Amino acid sequence: MQVRFTDVAGFLLVCVFILSSCRSSEIVFYEHDPSITFYESLNFSAENLLPFRENDVLFVVALKEVSREDYLVWLGLYTQSPGKAVVVHEAAISGDSWKKQGDISRKLVLDNKVENSDLMKTSVQLFDVRSDLLQKVLSSEADLTLDVSYSINDIPGVMHFKLVRRTEKHPVFST
Repeated sequence: MQVRFTDVAGFLLVCVFILSSCRSSEIVFYEHDPSITFYESLNFSAENLLPFRENDVLFVVALKEVSREDYLVWLGLYTQSPGKAVVVHEAAISGDSWKKQGDISRKLVLDNKVENSDLMKTSVQLFDVRSDLLQKVLSSEADLTLDVSYSINDIPGVMHFKLVRRTEKHPVFST
């Protein structure tokens, strides 16, 4: 079978058109690396989690995208001691030139068993980051800081988390 020049040229023209109409979309998200490590392995004793353990309670965080204009910030608490209680007083999340604080004031009892593990857990939503604040967050190139004040057995403490900014580029094909 003989391939004609016009067939090859037509094919190349279509390929160039497809490639030139392809754009990329950048997705920005924030992660706390020790929390991700914990969620992947459920290793309560991992050495990188030591700064996030207090009185046999592990503090981890997650930012979950609900929609393109809405993110939730969650605090997860884990322990090997059933019935342990933590009072979460307040939380503050901040970036370069902005800060959002929230009064949580909740007593949380770690009494939910983690499947296939000896751990108990509970969680609380700290923030709902909506589009107005999200625009400030995403326009900044900086990492975020999350501070959670709590008490365990009437002993107060503050847990500090650094949320690292990550970006991913994904191709977007025009229709």
